[in-house]
Parts: sequence; structure tokens; C-alpha cells
Amino acid sequence: HPGAENPERWRRTQGLLPYWADYDGVVIPGWLDAQHPWRDPPEGRRRSRSLAYEAALRRIDTLAWEAVREAGDDVRYFTLLTKLSREAAASARPETAGEGRKAAQWFELVDATSVDLDTLRLETIAWILKLQTVLEAGKGGRP
Repeated sequence: HPGAENPERWRRTQGLLPYWADYDGVVIPGWLDAQHPWRDPPEGRRRSRSLAYEAALRRIDTLAWEAVREAGDDVRYFTLLTKLSREAAASARPETAGEGRKAAQWFELVDATSVDLDTLRLETIAWILKLQTVLEAGKGGRP
């Protein structure tokens, strides 16, 4: 259940950490039934265990839900980086293979429990762009 609204915790535990553990996915609570007794907790208790709330016309997302969405985006970036680094490392072109191995090593050395997730995403994107460039150059196209 959500617990305290801690977007960084939700983003890390629903994105980077499961990815590193080679999970196929995660299961998380969504929102509660409108009749559930925890929907409006009594005074002095924590808020509902919902990640999103029902409203008349749309869902109201919480900070935790937005972090889960960001975690999904992180996983997409990590997956692309892994794919491109493997493809580059398998290249017959030494420069391309070297860049693929460097990218894979960089990602392996990331401390998943403490790395700043925004910085990690930016560095991951930089590696993706670099690998796309060297792979394209290796195919005879323009860098």
C-alpha cells in the first residue's frame, strides 16, 4: 500500500530496483472502491491507501502515482540502453563494440539504491544517443 507520499521511493522501487533485479513487472494498488471505509479516513489517521482517487469526470492522481508513471518511463529508457549496448558490443567494428561495452559497464556500476534518478535518466539518454550515433556510423550512414 502507498504509505507516505514519497515520489522518489515509489519511482525507485517501481522502476530501477525491479529492473536491476530482472523482474518482468510489478504489481501495485491503484485506487479503492468508492464505498471502501478507508476512502475518507477518520481524523488523525493516515490518508487512504489509494494511488489515485475517483472523481466525477476523471481520476485524481497522487504524487505516488506520478512517480510510478515516471518509473515506467525509466524502465523504457533502461531497456533501450540495454538493447543498444548489446547490439553495439556485438559489432564487428572495434569502435562500436568498445562503446557498447563502455555503456554496459557504466550501467552495471550504477548504485541503484542511492543514485539520483533524474541524473541517471539524463545520463542514460546521453548513452542512448551516443550508441545510436556509433551504430549508425557502423552501418555506413552519417553519424
